[in-house]
Amino acid sequence: MGRIGHLCSWLMISLCAVAHANTADFPAFLKKLQQQARDAGIDEATMSAQFPQIKLFRRAVAPSSDKERSLERYLPSEATEQRAQAAKTLYLAHKREFDALALKYQVQPRFVLAFWGISSDYGEREASYSALSVMASLAFESQLTTPDLSAFFAALKLIEQHKNTAAELLSDSNGLLGQPRLTVSAYDRCGTDGDGDGKADIWGNALDVFATIAHCLSSQGWDDSQTWGRQVRATSKLKSALIGEQHRASFVQWQAVGVRRYDGAALPQRKDMQVSLIMPDGVNGRQYLIYDNYRALKQFLHDDYRVLALVHLSEKIKALQID
Repeated sequence: MGRIGHLCSWLMISLCAVAHANTADFPAFLKKLQQQARDAGIDEATMSAQFPQIKLFRRAVAPSSDKERSLERYLPSEATEQRAQAAKTLYLAHKREFDALALKYQVQPRFVLAFWGISSDYGEREASYSALSVMASLAFESQLTTPDLSAFFAALKLIEQHKNTAAELLSDSNGLLGQPRLTVSAYDRCGTDGDGDGKADIWGNALDVFATIAHCLSSQGWDDSQTWGRQVRATSKLKSALIGEQHRASFVQWQAVGVRRYDGAALPQRKDMQVSLIMPDGVNGRQYLIYDNYRALKQFLHDDYRVLALVHLSEKIKALQID
């Protein structure tokens, strides 16, 4: 077999042994987790009913490399014409509801549709796993890094308060809920009943999904008089301290340090907006000035790649005369 073959076999046996040991340790971890839930104020009846149902969830994680990440590849694969056309069809089918939500929450329908499309492909990618099992398993996997258990405890609270049953709380493999892929805290804070039936069903009720997304964005200070940002070009001599969400400046100030519209034209001569320059792929990649609405989106999507896919999709939806 050779030294390399023996080494590979030994590694495989070792990995299997670790996996087996981890599986065997899961019940002990759940006992510790149950005590932590008790300390967090979860009642005994809820814990007695729910903890026996929690199972170890194993994710199938595809290998990836940050070196392979590129907006030039990612954006065309996510912000597609097909998704924009699907958004138009959905908007026309629910125009009355979308227009009412736009009035109530002051959020443009194209952003609600783009949010839904990027999060779950308009519900085609189901959140079908037990949220409690997924979140407990993620905490189990990351024991050495002091896992954040607040989402798990918040999910138990939803069940305890009869806002949802455990069977209703379904997540993706990252513990994000429903078609909008919200954290438990975001769902608890802005989950909205869109059709008047008394429940915020973000798993199977499209009207609740629309209303919840609009409410979530509104809760972060969404401004429908603005858009999300714009792609720009910046001089290579720009100081690195100016790049990133932490630094804000007016368009006039950005113009003064060499930032221009993507086509090379001057920026708007406005001093009333404070915007930031981001370069997710570095100085040689795409460059964007981002506004407060972009920041609102990032509160829920967290990753610049996903937010940029969403806003680019929103532009394609807008081009279909949907705003």
